[in-house]
Amino acid sequence: MVTASWLVPFAALCLASLVTPLFHPRYLFPFSGDFILSLASAAERIRRRAPTVFVLLALSYAGCNATSQSRAWYHPDYRPDDLRGAIKQLQREWVPGDVILLNAGYVYTAFAYYWQGSIAWMGRLPLYQGQESLRGPVVLLAGSLAGPPSLGYGRPEADFYRTTIAEEEAALEAAMRHNRRLWQLRLYDTVTDPMGELRAYLQRQFLLVADFPIPGPSFARLQAFAPRMEALPCPCPVSWGGQMLRSCAEAAWPAGPEHRGVLDIHVQLGEGVQLLDLRYTVRALAASGAILWQRDGPLAGEPLLSQGVQAGTIIPLRIPLDPDVVSSACISLGFYTVGDGGIADLPPSPTCEKLQLRAPAQVL
Repeated sequence: MVTASWLVPFAALCLASLVTPLFHPRYLFPFSGDFILSLASAAERIRRRAPTVFVLLALSYAGCNATSQSRAWYHPDYRPDDLRGAIKQLQREWVPGDVILLNAGYVYTAFAYYWQGSIAWMGRLPLYQGQESLRGPVVLLAGSLAGPPSLGYGRPEADFYRTTIAEEEAALEAAMRHNRRLWQLRLYDTVTDPMGELRAYLQRQFLLVADFPIPGPSFARLQAFAPRMEALPCPCPVSWGGQMLRSCAEAAWPAGPEHRGVLDIHVQLGEGVQLLDLRYTVRALAASGAILWQRDGPLAGEPLLSQGVQAGTIIPLRIPLDPDVVSSACISLGFYTVGDGGIADLPPSPTCEKLQLRAPAQVL
């Protein structure tokens, strides 16, 4: 029986490999039967010859296993990567026009399991063909820049595939021409991209606007990138606090008023602005002036502050809009500072009439 516990799993692996090659060490788990049988055989011999020793060994074995299981489930050193929490946060922040890059691409199984809702398109990054994230996200699966050309056995359905940095750069540039923001879920990317070529490209080409560490042993991160802009995308920006800030805003429901909308805000910094103190406020107002919904936040988080943004930099904000709350309301945008002297609003200085936004919304 012990011999069979070795030969049968080995034969099964060989037969299965004729159809789908099995090459990962985890596929050795069928051989665990031999270890269990050997342990049981030894335990039975000890029980017959020395029952007291058998009881002591059995209690020790059970205690060690219980301690190991307790540490595996509850000790922080063994906690798994919190992909469920990361994808829930991503789902809260996602708005139409956001592309999602999974880097490495083979973690797509966790994304597909935890993402609640439709996915517009999911596929290998070099195969991107201009799809837009409207009714659901476009999900791009990054490949390996380090493996051999035969990685994944050249099969189009394989989770692992070889690509080049030129292919990935071209695909990302195309994705950002058709969309507005890129979310990157980084996990195991140091394996597929050990030289950091894709990470360097993203830092060089785009503006890092959000960076959230994901609890767990793999140092995963959820990051958001936006295109670098030379000028505000509107002919008539509004000035705030004199010349501290200039802004444009546009609200839309790209997939229809029954789906989540988005308020796109672009803010250009003036001279001498203290980014650390600046906050934005977005409110949905009823006809009576009552506040139906409100969201406040820092104009720039730690990622932007660490990049040392200068005067003239354009900071993009994408605020999710719930159609159940704001579809029949006006949207009010404001900025204020928080410092030792308390909260101080920045007065607007419109240079044109109020900006009319797509969908029943308006900047006041």
